[in-house]
Amino acid sequence: MIEKKVFDLIENIAPTSPILHQKIYPSITYNVISASEQYNHDGNSNVKQLMMQISTWGKTYAEAKDTQDLVFVTLDAYKNQDITGIFLETTVDLYDGETEVYKCASDYRVNYREV
Repeated sequence: MIEKKVFDLIENIAPTSPILHQKIYPSITYNVISASEQYNHDGNSNVKQLMMQISTWGKTYAEAKDTQDLVFVTLDAYKNQDITGIFLETTVDLYDGETEVYKCASDYRVNYREV
């Protein structure tokens, strides 16, 4: 599962989970937005794309943004034997007035080969 390999890259930055269970800040949440396969004239090329949203949370904007920057530095154009590249697609900064928490959401495209 390629998602696990991406999660392993960022888990040392801040507490990381699929959803925000604990109120520990800064923290990171993630989810898969979409997945697709690439084809060539011979059929399935075994090259896949995954779109993931990785969100950083903080009690201050600086805390959320600094954590987002650490995630970006870790993932920016990352490659290994399975992953052919991780690229930032979009980002948005949000504030929830009810909980008084800042969120920086980033969408990353993960290109990888299935072996």
